[in-house]
Amino acid sequence: MKPALTLLSVLLLAPLSVLHAQDTTSSPSGPPSGTKWKLVFSDEFDGTAIDGAKWKPSDYTKWAHPGFKTRLAKENCALDGQGNLVVRLTRDEDGTIAFNGGLMTRDFQKAFGYIETRVQFSTQPGWWGFVCTIRNNTLPNYGDDTFENPQEFDIFEDFYKPKIEPSRTARYQNAICQAYHATVGLGFQDQGDGSGASAFDTRKKDVLAVTKPGRILRQAVHPLKEYGGWHTIGLRWGPLEQVFYVDGQETMRLTYKDTPITTVPQKLLVGSVFKTPPQLKKDGGKLPFYGWLEDAKLPDQLVVDYIRWYDEDSGDKTAPAVTLTFDGDPSALVPSQPATFRVHAEDKAGKLQSVQLFAKGYLRAEAKLDAAQTDQTFTISNLFAGNNTLIATAVDNDGLVGLSAPVRVKVKSSQSQKK
Repeated sequence: MKPALTLLSVLLLAPLSVLHAQDTTSSPSGPPSGTKWKLVFSDEFDGTAIDGAKWKPSDYTKWAHPGFKTRLAKENCALDGQGNLVVRLTRDEDGTIAFNGGLMTRDFQKAFGYIETRVQFSTQPGWWGFVCTIRNNTLPNYGDDTFENPQEFDIFEDFYKPKIEPSRTARYQNAICQAYHATVGLGFQDQGDGSGASAFDTRKKDVLAVTKPGRILRQAVHPLKEYGGWHTIGLRWGPLEQVFYVDGQETMRLTYKDTPITTVPQKLLVGSVFKTPPQLKKDGGKLPFYGWLEDAKLPDQLVVDYIRWYDEDSGDKTAPAVTLTFDGDPSALVPSQPATFRVHAEDKAGKLQSVQLFAKGYLRAEAKLDAAQTDQTFTISNLFAGNNTLIATAVDNDGLVGLSAPVRVKVKSSQSQKK
């Protein structure tokens, strides 16, 4: 049976360690230690039917694949009666590939917390399984403002699979991927920081030096010693930092200094992805990163033991109160014109350590402090062209982060100034 969520564990949220009876190796579970947590969403996938109050079907309903007939199969996303959600890829007697995109939360959505899932990965090429946070799974362009538009955290994707192509390096065999995707629609482009751009840019940047937003991809490829069996995958999403985990070990850490932050609430998705390659393997197509469906030995499945979302419980401690104001006309800014923002922050129970100012999720200014309150003035000339949503944050000596309400300003383009 799965790790039990007893009343005591829900209240204290100590790490859970009771594992499936059939497991031969342990798979650490529970939020990171050193912080109190409270459970705000979970599904243990007990019973015999998916909980329709929590989930609705994915909107992934079509899959066109050269050389294959496909169909959406409702039965391929179901509970197995043993405490698991199973998302399957199967082949009908006539050769039709039966697929299902999985589930997304019906109403639940949230920003920040610790998200954890315990899974057995799919093993066959041509498709992959995942658990992620996103507003929906139709791959919108995610906008160019991470304070206004939904983004995407991939808790895991298992597209690399075991030995799907012998010529691949070890890094891309028996591996899973974890990622943060932002501003996807902008594409990989020069962000004005002197680093240029590449077709697949995963480099962390000094975000203070960025003058033009571009697509953000932060990715960790994690080879597993044992691909099979149960694995516990987690993400700690904080206002200023994101930390990814596999089986209790940290795999990637992102901070506000190298990656834009996002505050937009996300939904949970669990399921599978089905891409359409331009050509089949037999026709000389280029190997897709997710492998050839032609090589798949079906049926295959993703098995999910549970999904849980915890919120940090600070008890009697409160995050700093933060207020952000702008001096001037918010619709009349011009490029490189200095703009003055005022941040008032105070901490009732301790001292402020720092305050930050962000535009479109990018750090624009920061000040170090050692005081119970501050009235900080930031005069900056590094806003982005067009609409900017600004948020100020303050960090106290307990590590708690307070966020201001958003302030919106518009920087006119250089061309409009010439008219």
